[in-house]
Amino acid sequence: MTRIFPYGRISPPQIKELMIADGTAAAICELVPAARVPAVILQATDEPVSALTRLLESNPLDVLHLVAHGRKGAISLGGEWIDGSTLLINARLLRTWRVQQIALWSCQIGRECSLVKALSHLTGALVHSTDTVLGMTPDGPYWQLGSISPDIRAPFHTSALLHWPHQLTDFLPDYLFPDR
Repeated sequence: MTRIFPYGRISPPQIKELMIADGTAAAICELVPAARVPAVILQATDEPVSALTRLLESNPLDVLHLVAHGRKGAISLGGEWIDGSTLLINARLLRTWRVQQIALWSCQIGRECSLVKALSHLTGALVHSTDTVLGMTPDGPYWQLGSISPDIRAPFHTSALLHWPHQLTDFLPDYLFPDR
């Protein structure tokens, strides 16, 4: 059974995988009850990297799953877009994360690699991402990260992924945001 942990420290310390889901996205929140790993819903916050750091302190993990809407080079967590420069500003916090692998379940985040490289460099973790869409596609559900590690599975039960009608993209075309 999946337990939704309240905001704050995560216990028990023997947790090896944890999912953080963006609580500002209603469609993502629909998936959380189908999580196959312990989960935390990150609500709107002024500093999502600080909130994540507080959640992770004293809790080494094998895999941290971040589930949020994404776009080229950025992920939306806690109502804020986080990109490579945001990570560099928060480098001191990220260096305290004790995570072996980070799975970025966000559409197209790997199309521009500064966030992925910065996250890997600052945390020391192997970071998995994709340069395509995740979720329901015209050909059916697609939940593969473009990584070399086949052991990274979506943090949700397969039956839920087969029926979730959404994608983890920001739904806004690039031509509206030429700087991104």
